[in-house]
Formats: sequence, C-alpha cells, structure tokens
Amino acid sequence: MMRKLLFTVPLCLLFFAVRLPAQDAKTLFTLGNSFYENGDYRKAAESYESIISRGVRSADVYFNLANSYYRTNNTGKAVVNYEKAALISPRDPEIRNNLEFLRALVNEPEIPFPENVPLFFNGLVSMNELSVFCSLVLTCLIICASAYLITRNRNLFYAGLILLLAAFLSGTAFALKIQYETAKRAVVISGPAEALNGPGKENTVAFTLPEGRKVRILGQNEQWAAVALPVEGYKGWMEKKNLEEF
Repeated sequence: MMRKLLFTVPLCLLFFAVRLPAQDAKTLFTLGNSFYENGDYRKAAESYESIISRGVRSADVYFNLANSYYRTNNTGKAVVNYEKAALISPRDPEIRNNLEFLRALVNEPEIPFPENVPLFFNGLVSMNELSVFCSLVLTCLIICASAYLITRNRNLFYAGLILLLAAFLSGTAFALKIQYETAKRAVVISGPAEALNGPGKENTVAFTLPEGRKVRILGQNEQWAAVALPVEGYKGWMEKKNLEEF
C-alpha cells in the first residue's frame, strides 16, 4: 500500500533544510506516488530518495520508499527503510506488518522472550515521544516539590512521590531507548553475502546470509564490519558494501 504524505516535518528541520522547501518535498512525493501508481517503481524510489537526501525525515517517505524497493526485488533496501520508518512511527500497524512479512521471507529467527521484552517496549514509543514525556514528568515534579515546600500540603507530598517514581521509570526507559537506537545495526542489501572469520578475503567463510537479514555491528574498518547474529550466536566479518545501517 502506498501512502499519501501527511507533512509533519518539525519546523526546526525545515529551517535547516533550505535546499528543499516544504513545497518541493511535497512535489517530489507526489511525483514518486505517480511513478508508483504507474508501475515505475525505480523512478518512484529515486523520487523518495531525493527527498531523504536533502534532509527530510518522514515515516511516510520511508514507507513508500520501502514499498518501491520491495517491488523491484530489493529486499534488503526494503527492510532498511521499513526499519527507519518504524523508528519514527513505531506503533504503525502497516510498517510492523510489512516488517514481520519480510522477516519471515528471509527466515529470520524469532527473538527469545527475555530479549524481546525491550524490543516490544521500543516498538511502543518513539524517541521524541519519550523525551517529551520525560520532560513533562520532570517539570511537574519540580512544580509539585516547590509547591510542597511552600504549603507543606500532604497531598502534594504524595503526588511528589508518585511523580518521582514516574521520573525514575521514564528516565530508565529513556536510557534503554537511547541504548537501543544508538546500537549499530545493519541489513544485508546484497546477498547471499558471506561472513568470514577475519577482515580479509583470504579468510575462510564462517556463515552466509541472504539479502534482507539483519545483523549487529560490533566494529568496523574502512572495508569490513565485524557482525553478529545474537540469536544464533554467530560472529564474522562482512564487506561493508554488502550492508546498510539503519
């Protein structure tokens, strides 16, 4: 399914994206949609990429770009852009359903329950939403504490305790969210791709991954990335040209 753009780019981003005014982004998005509707998925992808390359970040753009790549059999690129869309709009059912479909398509294993709990939480709120909530809780806590010091009202004391607990929980959640989103992850965009036992083609093959499989980046140099498959416990080195981070 293709999306019509609900243009919700933050104003601060638009001030910095001088080279691409909002109207130009809407024009490119409409052009991309037209190409998509006419079955020219490659040109549609080029239009959506043009928007992103100029600094605009939108879940709708990433979603349509992912659809375009899927239609051109670029499974890896499709997964990357669905994942980017999910970071902006984590509760979107279409994004999540499409990701689940592609995970099954590339035979990505189910994540064990203990490890899936933080992933489930990360799928409920975006970084922006969580940061706003944390700021709101802290502001309320400061106001409540100040009012209690002035009035010594017992109700304010109990309200402050509740807000303090909320601040602790939301702060912990925010730290986990930062840890999740700053962890380096990538998708195989050209496969099947070999992971070797060292950073060089003279090394033996450790395992092979199909296009669309996700990996965790442990380290990298100019041409090679050390990758891991946490569920299977595999580690190896892959050429960076076969990977794209998200």
